[in-house]
This record gives sequence, structure tokens and C-alpha cells, in this order.
Amino acid sequence: MVHRPDLVKAERDFMNADSAPLDQRIAQLFRVVGLDFGVIDFALSDKGEIIVFELNSTFQISGSIPPKYRDAGVISKPTTARLWRPCLA
Repeated sequence: MVHRPDLVKAERDFMNADSAPLDQRIAQLFRVVGLDFGVIDFALSDKGEIIVFELNSTFQISGSIPPKYRDAGVISKPTTARLWRPCLA
């Protein structure tokens, strides 16, 4: 993805967008499978439908990102802000 500025911009725009409508839809998916915490890997179709790849009850942030592309705040800062947003509202 680092070689695709259009995808980096799309990801950044997604992370900074108003999340309320999507948050509610994803929370419903968690309720359906009986989870109150977890991580979802998903995409949005062109019609805005949620396409679920995985719904996990636990997660970890590992060293799977190549060192030259690791963080510097590019991934962790928006992700952390997104996770805390509902708690601080």
C-alpha cells in the first residue's frame, strides 16, 4: 500500500471520517455473534455494504510490518484515536 498514494489517502480519509453510522452497524455484527470486544477485518462494497473477512475475539499488534514502513505514528495514532473516540464522547 505504501506505493499507492491513492490507497494511503483513502485509508487516512476513512480513519478521520465520522464513524457513528458505521460504528453502529459493526456493533450490531458483534452483538449477533455474541462478542462485546474484538476486532473485525472488513471492507465496504461500492454500495456501502460491510464485507466481513474475519471477526476475532482477541487481537494483537505484531511486528508483521516491515521495519522501513513501521509506524512513526502513521498507523498507531489514528488507530488509537479511533479506539478511544467512543470512550471520550
